[in-house]
Amino acid sequence: AAAAAVATGELCVDEDGDIIIARRHTRSEGHAQPVTVTIKHTLSTVLGDVGLQVWPSAFLLCDYVLSHQDQFKGCNILELGCGPGLVGVVTCLVQPKTMLCTDISRVLSLCEENLCENQAIASTPVQCMVRALDWTNDCGSFASPGAAFGWSDSDINVLKDIDVVIASDVVYDEDLTEAFFRWLHYLLCVQPAATALVATERRINFSRDLLTIASPAHTHFEECSQQLVDCNCDMHPTAEFRATQLPLTFPSYCGMSRSQHTSITQFSLHSSPPSTDLLGLS
Repeated sequence: AAAAAVATGELCVDEDGDIIIARRHTRSEGHAQPVTVTIKHTLSTVLGDVGLQVWPSAFLLCDYVLSHQDQFKGCNILELGCGPGLVGVVTCLVQPKTMLCTDISRVLSLCEENLCENQAIASTPVQCMVRALDWTNDCGSFASPGAAFGWSDSDINVLKDIDVVIASDVVYDEDLTEAFFRWLHYLLCVQPAATALVATERRINFSRDLLTIASPAHTHFEECSQQLVDCNCDMHPTAEFRATQLPLTFPSYCGMSRSQHTSITQFSLHSSPPSTDLLGLS
């Protein structure tokens, strides 16, 4: 991408339309100069190619990562629906142990290119992997090692040690939202100590059926969230799922204004205290 940047509204892009994000550091963070992240992406897409575009919730999730670095430093991070890789690149800045970026195969070449383009800005090397993960496949089903962006046995084993699952702007199609929650349920059951952070944007449209404004995709996300909270984990029958909407009081490092319609929901699996009956004291 060209070095010269021009302002397009609130978004800073270069002459090719590639996003340029300058992170503002303080000297107390150990950086005397800002760090610039350059992301190649598509400016507009049809529905089937939305993964090639950077969406607003990705910036919100980047701000969260930069504001809560201790939650990611030295940890194994899994991103679902990584798209062009902006969140993965930014997460690598806070020194995770492993960054595993996943999406459908046709977007991963762009993600891999962006990760390689920005690898020099990380203060320490980070093990970063790009792997194909299609949520419409059965949970626990992974692309074979010989396939494009396929999984080795060691890659799959990393999932057992995942500390944080992240995702942004993955809510736009009801079938895919349901598939996403099936995988989220599976991953949290495989690694019950993990936490999932899902950044979303409530996109409001006029509904001809209801003759009012509505956000059906986000409403379905909330319904699926509640279904997750209400269901059980077979691997951990005494545990319960929890969903919490996080306060957005952290700084904006990316310099983007925040829409009132963006949010971050935290999902986790908590063990319930055993009853006296289970302890044999009744």
